[in-house]
Amino acid sequence: MAGYRKQHSDGPNSEDKALDLFAEMMIEKIESIRQDWKKPWFIEGTLPWPRNLSGREYNGMNAFMLLMHCEKEGYKIPRFCTFDCVQRLNKPGKDGQELPRVSVLRGEKSFPVMLTTFTCIHKETKEKIKYDDYKKLSENEKKEYNVYPKMQVFRVFNVAQTNLQEARPELWQKLETEYMQPKQETGEQFSFAPVDAMIKDNLWICPIRPQYQDSAYYSISKNEIVVPEKR
Repeated sequence: MAGYRKQHSDGPNSEDKALDLFAEMMIEKIESIRQDWKKPWFIEGTLPWPRNLSGREYNGMNAFMLLMHCEKEGYKIPRFCTFDCVQRLNKPGKDGQELPRVSVLRGEKSFPVMLTTFTCIHKETKEKIKYDDYKKLSENEKKEYNVYPKMQVFRVFNVAQTNLQEARPELWQKLETEYMQPKQETGEQFSFAPVDAMIKDNLWICPIRPQYQDSAYYSISKNEIVVPEKR
């Protein structure tokens, strides 16, 4: 599936690999429901939007792919963290007491998320400032800076891939309680916010077009995915 992107002379980079993984997961999902096109994409009740451990929501394609990842791996809590985030949990407590060490479980593999970061450099002094600080500048002040966007791939782990339950039982209980919910109804009127937003705002790597028909497929000639309309 990497053929639609320019290949790097030294092989695919982390962004290419992430996009290939996303495409493979999408194809696998479409194939899994091919025999029953009325079957919802997610059948065990809708998980809330994925968030990082501090509570910030992922959006767009990242949210959709993380939810697919949760369903495939059986994760019940859609909270994710980077390796550095896990390490920050190991700071001493308020009283300076050492807490049980939080770590990623042996053999667990990370999952990619793609985020755009911005480097802001003053045109004359070449001084760099944070993007959050740049956004606070006046319009005239912003004109003094060059802003360079860069797509970056970060690797995250679901909280179930860590020993958080044993090392921080109170935090784990809080997360479990937050994500307890009654089983959702499924069927033709089933609504799934990440998918709805992704289709509406054209956030996937190719267009996804709902049409009045009874099958889901990928059109190579048009480079688009066609899915049945909700009825």
